[in-house]
Amino acid sequence: FAGFGRERNRGTKLFCISGHVNNPCTVEEEMSIPLKDLLEKHCGGVIGGWDNLLAIIPGGSSVPLMPKHVCD
Repeated sequence: FAGFGRERNRGTKLFCISGHVNNPCTVEEEMSIPLKDLLEKHCGGVIGGWDNLLAIIPGGSSVPLMPKHVCD
């Protein structure tokens, strides 16, 4: 378990991905995976391409939006 991820950010996490992606899913992945890599690897990317992404909600309706420039 501790062999996954980066130093001070080790282990795995379940990611539930929905919305405007090609294949919504729930996956277990390393904590330190970049968002773009996560979406492309497991969801087939954003519908219409990465340029169509405006923002994400990283944890639910009470969490502020993360704009695209933070996700790159």
